[in-house]
Amino acid sequence: MPIWSELDVGAELCSVPYVVITGTNGKTTTTSLVASMLRAAGLRATACGNIGHPFAIAAREGYDALAVEASSFQLRFHRSLRPRVSVLLNLAPDHLDWHGSLEAYGAAKARVYALQGADDVHVGNAEDAAAAALSRGAPCRLVWFRSGPPREGEVGVVDDVVVARLGDGGVELGRPRTSSAGFVADCAAAAAAALAFGLEPSAIAAGMAGVEPLPHRGEEVARIGGVRFVDDSKATNVHAALHALRNRRDVVLIAGGVAKGVDLSPLRGAAPSLAGVVAIGAAAPEILALFRDLVPVGSASSIEEAVRLAHAMAPPEGTVLLAPACASWDMFRDYVERGERFAAAVRALREEVIRARP
Repeated sequence: MPIWSELDVGAELCSVPYVVITGTNGKTTTTSLVASMLRAAGLRATACGNIGHPFAIAAREGYDALAVEASSFQLRFHRSLRPRVSVLLNLAPDHLDWHGSLEAYGAAKARVYALQGADDVHVGNAEDAAAAALSRGAPCRLVWFRSGPPREGEVGVVDDVVVARLGDGGVELGRPRTSSAGFVADCAAAAAAALAFGLEPSAIAAGMAGVEPLPHRGEEVARIGGVRFVDDSKATNVHAALHALRNRRDVVLIAGGVAKGVDLSPLRGAAPSLAGVVAIGAAAPEILALFRDLVPVGSASSIEEAVRLAHAMAPPEGTVLLAPACASWDMFRDYVERGERFAAAVRALREEVIRARP
């Protein structure tokens, strides 16, 4: 009996052009941005797929265009998906407990462009070597994005503005709502996809302006004294956690959970940014072993205990960062509950500190 991916059902039912976005991190944000840009261009459009609204349902709802988020699990089995524009945001080890190897995981991601043809476009990340190697195999026109200044024919970022270098000079495509490194990179990717789809720069800029970073992706939830508490619960793999730590100092990292068969040792490279580590969940022993010889460490049996311990370890002007590098399923329903309970624990601790003041 043949296996049909949900993407296959959607592709078979869909009669309008669509953009498909995949990658290890940033899929939901980029999909939301592309949908916003399509709407700003006057098209009836929505975000669907792995983002929560099934592609197969959206395909029958009378839209003019669709932005489709696709996971590696969905892409692995598809046989019908042919997007007008495909996007591979990045590639890093994740879900290896299911795919078996990084090579198999990457091969599943690369299927995003498997059925594209000469009239289609693939958007790749010029700064991610592993993803770029896959993107070069696309059987269609290839457009690159990057988070720094673009080269000729690319989309990139100059002075916090997303810019395309096309022919005679740079064309501004919008200013992201925040300067968070991950969000800015997603804006550049979405702008490249929208441009490849045929949208005007004004629509791309308007659509970008209408999207803020989604919850649990680096938002500051509170301060206690000079210590900032940041919720990046969506950092469910090493790549995302390292991205969350980029350009930070004096951080107490709360990390751990279900590692999904992924080697966590690259986290050691973030040690210069750290003032300490609090380990939680099933991966706690591995996290403790990784950092014990580098920075102060501790473990906690709940997120509430982790918040208190991290606060005690934090420097006076430091940051407590929840960027677990792992899935949440051992302790929480999902990353959303993990982030919400982190924020609630921080606010409860802040109230205690305020009440204790003379």
